[in-house]
Amino acid sequence: MRKLAVLLCILGLTGCNDDDVKDTLTGKADVYAVTSAKLDGEDRFKDLATLENETGTTVPDDFPAGTPDELAQRLASLGIDVEETSCGAIDTSNGDVCFGEEGNKACVPSEVQTVGLTIYKISIGDVKLAYDNGFYPKLAAELLGNTYTSFDIDEVACSVIGQ
Repeated sequence: MRKLAVLLCILGLTGCNDDDVKDTLTGKADVYAVTSAKLDGEDRFKDLATLENETGTTVPDDFPAGTPDELAQRLASLGIDVEETSCGAIDTSNGDVCFGEEGNKACVPSEVQTVGLTIYKISIGDVKLAYDNGFYPKLAAELLGNTYTSFDIDEVACSVIGQ
């Protein structure tokens, strides 16, 4: 019971929503990776390969990124079952959005206005394994140490981010 009270306090501090609390209490968590981006002045998202080929904009090698198919295959190869897949977006126009540990961050290039995410609901016990293999935890980042950067993820239809 004490662990539950501590967990609920952490959840309250991280600003999670009702779905995050419900998922955590049922042993689920969301991890995500960047699958597309929209540049300043453009009206549509591009997958990362197209973004690089057409504009020369690249994301760092250690960025939590890939195509939805590559990411799903990576999770499957790790033995991680995906309960549900959804999509989201992070508005980067208000400042730097960086992923990773302090001193070893990979940041969104400044010309990117919004990043598109594929979000995977997995067992909370698999979050660390997923993080170690290129996924970023949505809520459980606080529990993994100094890896959390505060930014909002807006839930969007996958078609909005080009999937």
